[in-house]
Amino acid sequence: MIKKLAREEYPDYPIDAYREAIVNAVVHRDYFESAEVAVEKLKSSIIINNPGGLLFEKEKFGRFSFYRNRLIADLLSKTIYMERAGTGIERIKNFCKDNGNKVKFDFDSSCFFTIISKKDKVETNLKSSEKTREKTREKTREKILFLIKKDKQITQMEIASKIGISVKGVEWNLKNMKQEGLIKRIGPDKGGYWEVENKINA
Repeated sequence: MIKKLAREEYPDYPIDAYREAIVNAVVHRDYFESAEVAVEKLKSSIIINNPGGLLFEKEKFGRFSFYRNRLIADLLSKTIYMERAGTGIERIKNFCKDNGNKVKFDFDSSCFFTIISKKDKVETNLKSSEKTREKTREKTREKILFLIKKDKQITQMEIASKIGISVKGVEWNLKNMKQEGLIKRIGPDKGGYWEVENKINA
């Protein structure tokens, strides 16, 4: 079912995180070093690297902000490319999390790396498959409840024939539906009947 006019896009890499990482590299680059800001696109990740290590203890990383190049930071903060000062690392993390990517920050005394891993499409497909299975189970239960309401003495074999699944499948669904209090069995397997609980409005 289409719920929105425009479809939602989930690219392999979040553009906003990529932009933040580039801005971060430019702002914190050590311009006394001859090396340049480097962007490397690998098969499973993007690496943004700039010369210039941390200016404070590693334990403070992500909680403390200090610009190596204050003038550049002030200039970029007045443009559309940089948000509020001191929020870059947290924003990169949030953008990656929302898009399903993993991000890692690595650094030593002379370099800083931002590594954004490509989104795990296998995991995404698994989640999508699970949602599809859940919807199928819900529809199967709805059909079973409808048949039971029409005929309280309907057999498992008759249910299986009418909705097109195996008898084992019907047995599994009925067992779970009983455990969840959706239906209950009155009397023995032969000669008894099904009863739909009052809280069900199927």
